[in-house]
Amino acid sequence: MRLGRAGGHRPIHALTLASVLFAAAAPLGLAADGVADPVVSEPHPSILIAGDAGFLSLVSGVRGGTGTPEDPFVISGWRILHTHAYGIRLLGTRAHVVIEDVWIDGAASHAGRFLDCAVAAPAEFCEGPQGIDLQDAQNVTIERTRVVVSTFGVRVTDSAQVSIRDLHLGAAVEPAFTQVQGVVIRRSQHVEVVQALVEGTEHPFWITDSTDVTVRSSTVWGLPSTMPLARSARVGFDANSIHHAGLIVSDEVLGLVLTGNGFRGGTALSATGPGTHLRGAIVCGNEFRTGAALDISHAENVVVVGNRLLETHIALILEASANVTFHRNLVSGNTGSLVAFLSNDDQEVHENAFVGNAGAIHITLGDATRNWWGDATGPSGDGPGTGDELRTNGGAAFAPWLTEPPDLAVDCSAL
Repeated sequence: MRLGRAGGHRPIHALTLASVLFAAAAPLGLAADGVADPVVSEPHPSILIAGDAGFLSLVSGVRGGTGTPEDPFVISGWRILHTHAYGIRLLGTRAHVVIEDVWIDGAASHAGRFLDCAVAAPAEFCEGPQGIDLQDAQNVTIERTRVVVSTFGVRVTDSAQVSIRDLHLGAAVEPAFTQVQGVVIRRSQHVEVVQALVEGTEHPFWITDSTDVTVRSSTVWGLPSTMPLARSARVGFDANSIHHAGLIVSDEVLGLVLTGNGFRGGTALSATGPGTHLRGAIVCGNEFRTGAALDISHAENVVVVGNRLLETHIALILEASANVTFHRNLVSGNTGSLVAFLSNDDQEVHENAFVGNAGAIHITLGDATRNWWGDATGPSGDGPGTGDELRTNGGAAFAPWLTEPPDLAVDCSAL
């Protein structure tokens, strides 16, 4: 726990009657997966900081710091039991602040929610209990924080330069509770989420109208769940473990990057709805063991390389897209009837291994030469061999094929 540099803002220890009433809370310990809960020593009511002057308030929860990059304000070591609809809310702040070692419990927030709505607050204040709510806030770091029994875990709106690390979102053992939205990022820039654990949430991540967002080294346990992504650019998911949750793309999304993730269950990436346009996406080095791995239409400049699509029901649908590159992927053991590349312009499908799939591989246009079909004689179906079945409808070129398995190694960082 940091207390700020010597000579910084004097430590503040604020206790109110409300916080005392809520002091008898569930004990802290280890999460179900062994992730340590934050070290919390004292209860505190909801914290509202409006503008940088709010950090100097006696009820701000600030324990030290001066708000500079070298000596940020520090809000730490609190167990916050909602006396309003939010646990911590920052409005219009620019000073540097670190929120760390905080436990936020929304169990008591329903009464606070109605109180906030009764005083003519904006409608978004009435949407349900919120753990941490950043609105027009910059230079915020959140570390080692847990949020339970809240409709929204962390919400970042119209904000920038936000770093979220070692976050745990999920229901406490008692009472059981399902969060609607985990980390919500909207109209924001330069936001990173690292080593988060998000469980029991209908929408673990929801990203809209934002740029330069990264989710890395995090774990998601869905219900199953969906992760909406819309009208955003340069969003990356890297080295995450995602169970029963998938990205649902709508409207235009530029520069989506999925690298080194493991997807289990559900549809990992869907970009098929009306008006959806996925441009410049890179999907590299992921492993998909899902109901449907990739379902993409109306995309441009899509690169899918070095992935493992294994034991899915529908491994892949790429349809009505332009400049599609599908290289050095392993497509194996898929039980469904569809691995399809349909009506794509400028499509290149090379150096992949199609092995042991129950259904046919459909490639209707483009260049599908130099692939391994599980046998040196080439593909069966429209091909002359005994390997995996290929259907081209007379469109795609598939000869010559590889007579031995290719090297599937790919350096995703070079793309």
